[in-house]
Amino acid sequence: NATEIIISSITSSNPTAITWPTAPGLQYRVEYSTNMIFGPWFEVASLNAFSTNATLLDFASDPAKYYRVLLLNTFP
Repeated sequence: NATEIIISSITSSNPTAITWPTAPGLQYRVEYSTNMIFGPWFEVASLNAFSTNATLLDFASDPAKYYRVLLLNTFP
């Protein structure tokens, strides 16, 4: 079960940069959709946090993309 995280910054240039607050020791997944309400949502990347902020660059930019960040769980 995943918890949605608030994105603190996003740029619309290519690549798109998505930044959000993180907590060290937690795992996050960034997803995108071209339809924010009905989906479907596709994984861009998953990462383990080692600091208090993370930034992901999406080189497959599309002006009609919507992003969300999910908190997955802790990692060992």
